[in-house]
Amino acid sequence: MKWLLIILAFATPAFAQTTRIASDFEIAQMQQQLARSHDFLSQLSGHLNLGDARLTRGESALARREYTQANALAANERLDARRASDLARYATATSYAALSEAKLGRDAKAFELSEEAIRYESGEAKTWNLYASTMSLLRKPAKAASASRNAVARARARPTPPPAPPTPPTRAHSPG
Repeated sequence: MKWLLIILAFATPAFAQTTRIASDFEIAQMQQQLARSHDFLSQLSGHLNLGDARLTRGESALARREYTQANALAANERLDARRASDLARYATATSYAALSEAKLGRDAKAFELSEEAIRYESGEAKTWNLYASTMSLLRKPAKAASASRNAVARARARPTPPPAPPTPPTRAHSPG
């Protein structure tokens, strides 16, 4: 019995660790991909993913830096989208701004931005999915679950484009 208690005392912490910690190699790969990317979504998701990876490693200051950079990118994209009068792009940027605010612990601002994004683009699955992710971070499980259902419903409602027709084989032309 005594041995069983000793084994359980050492085994329980090992089994309790379910969070996977990112390796130095994975972090370096993510940083390289981020350095090569130039478009808004690639840059933003790179910073958010790096922030998450840093957070799993207990590197909260580095995670916060990544989330802050993602937030700055989202803020700039929101301004650019507004100037271009592109409401769909504005809603997407606002959704990502909300997500980064939630990751930074700014709950009230994250909630406000999420609600704004939904007002501008409530018909898109992507907007509802980001809303659900933000609500989950804000510890609002009922809102997160409802938004997830909306995201799935919107995604299912969108018709799948037909596959592209096969291209006919090309024949080599002989010089003539």
